[in-house]
Amino acid sequence: MVTDGMLSVTLDRDDLKVTGPGGIPFDPAFEINGSLYFQPLGDGVALLNGDFPVLPEESNPFIDQLLATASSSRRSTSTTST
Repeated sequence: MVTDGMLSVTLDRDDLKVTGPGGIPFDPAFEINGSLYFQPLGDGVALLNGDFPVLPEESNPFIDQLLATASSSRRSTSTTST
Protein backbone atom coordinates (compact mmCIF):
# COMPACT_ATOMS: atom_id res chain seq x y z
CA MET A 1 0.00 0.00 0.00
CA VAL A 2 1.28 3.50 -0.82
CA THR A 3 0.18 6.34 1.44
CA ASP A 4 1.57 9.88 1.14
CA GLY A 5 4.39 8.54 -1.02
CA MET A 6 5.42 5.86 1.48
CA LEU A 7 5.28 2.19 0.53
CA SER A 8 4.26 -0.14 3.36
CA VAL A 9 4.52 -3.91 3.14
CA THR A 10 3.10 -6.32 5.73
CA LEU A 11 4.14 -9.95 5.74
CA ASP A 12 2.62 -12.70 7.86
CA ARG A 13 4.95 -15.38 9.22
CA ASP A 14 2.42 -18.19 8.90
CA ASP A 15 5.33 -20.63 8.66
CA LEU A 16 6.04 -20.13 12.38
CA LYS A 17 4.32 -22.25 14.98
CA VAL A 18 4.55 -20.40 18.30
CA THR A 19 3.16 -21.66 21.57
CA GLY A 20 2.70 -19.24 24.46
CA PRO A 21 2.21 -19.72 28.18
CA GLY A 22 -0.15 -22.53 29.09
CA GLY A 23 0.25 -24.09 25.64
CA ILE A 24 -1.83 -21.41 23.93
CA PRO A 25 -0.94 -21.32 20.21
CA PHE A 26 -0.24 -17.94 18.60
CA ASP A 27 -1.15 -17.54 14.96
CA PRO A 28 -0.12 -14.85 12.44
CA ALA A 29 -3.20 -12.82 13.27
CA PHE A 30 -1.71 -12.45 16.76
CA GLU A 31 1.10 -10.18 15.58
CA ILE A 32 3.43 -12.82 14.16
CA ASN A 33 3.99 -10.57 11.19
CA GLY A 34 6.30 -7.86 10.02
CA SER A 35 5.91 -4.45 8.51
CA LEU A 36 8.41 -2.69 6.30
CA TYR A 37 8.11 0.97 5.31
CA PHE A 38 9.99 2.61 2.44
CA GLN A 39 10.04 6.40 2.12
CA PRO A 40 11.70 7.93 -0.93
CA LEU A 41 14.35 10.55 -0.15
CA GLY A 42 15.20 11.42 -3.76
CA ASP A 43 18.08 10.56 -6.09
CA GLY A 44 17.14 6.86 -6.01
CA VAL A 45 17.56 6.68 -2.22
CA ALA A 46 14.91 5.49 0.24
CA LEU A 47 14.63 5.24 3.99
CA LEU A 48 13.70 1.81 5.36
CA ASN A 49 11.99 1.38 8.70
CA GLY A 50 10.19 -1.63 10.04
CA ASP A 51 10.10 -4.71 12.17
CA PHE A 52 10.12 -8.30 11.10
CA PRO A 53 10.01 -11.44 13.26
CA VAL A 54 12.89 -13.82 12.59
CA LEU A 55 14.11 -16.96 14.28
CA PRO A 56 17.58 -16.77 15.88
CA GLU A 57 19.15 -18.71 13.00
CA GLU A 58 17.51 -16.31 10.49
CA SER A 59 18.82 -13.09 12.08
CA ASN A 60 22.27 -12.81 10.53
CA PRO A 61 21.28 -14.03 7.04
CA PHE A 62 18.35 -11.57 7.05
CA ILE A 63 20.61 -8.66 8.03
CA ASP A 64 23.33 -9.72 5.57
CA GLN A 65 20.85 -9.82 2.70
CA LEU A 66 19.32 -6.50 3.67
CA LEU A 67 22.74 -4.81 3.78
CA ALA A 68 23.88 -6.47 0.54
CA THR A 69 20.74 -5.30 -1.26
CA ALA A 70 21.09 -1.77 0.09
CA SER A 71 24.77 -1.65 -0.87
CA SER A 72 24.05 -2.99 -4.36
CA SER A 73 21.27 -0.46 -4.87
CA ARG A 74 23.51 2.37 -3.75
CA ARG A 75 26.28 1.34 -6.15
CA SER A 76 23.96 1.09 -9.15
CA THR A 77 22.43 4.48 -8.35
CA SER A 78 25.79 6.18 -7.92
CA THR A 79 27.16 4.77 -11.18
CA THR A 80 24.13 5.85 -13.21
CA SER A 81 23.99 9.40 -11.83
CA THR A 82 26.39 11.87 -13.45
